[in-house]
Amino acid sequence: MRNVRVVGCVAMMFVCLRPALVRGDCVNIAPPIVKSLTPRDVMARYDLVFTATVIQSAPYSAHTLFDVDRVWKGDLHRYTSLLIPSVTPLWARPGQRYLMLMWVCHECAGPKPIYDVACTGGLDVEDGDVQNLLKRLGAGRRPRV
Repeated sequence: MRNVRVVGCVAMMFVCLRPALVRGDCVNIAPPIVKSLTPRDVMARYDLVFTATVIQSAPYSAHTLFDVDRVWKGDLHRYTSLLIPSVTPLWARPGQRYLMLMWVCHECAGPKPIYDVACTGGLDVEDGDVQNLLKRLGAGRRPRV
């Protein structure tokens, strides 16, 4: 019986640690960290930096469709569809506006770029720390039509 408990405990630890092993580059961008991000950090770390409202996300689509309103980094159209790994359904609520900090997933294979996003997903633009980061980033620009 003791061996069964040990095996069960080890199996449970593996299941809990598996996401960290699979997504080793996943960083939890929580509001305390947002406070310390500078515009230089943001531009250096991420391939895409933009604010947008989620229109559609998994499980209804393999892509997440955004209505982009401001862009600081990247070449985005107003309506942009991006392929994002499976964390999307955990945070991408249609109708919610987010600050998106994304990078190209170099370990992912496919004909089109696949973007990775912080484990927490997009940062809610209503959060005070996120609003302060947006002020530090400046006005940004409009997306392409």
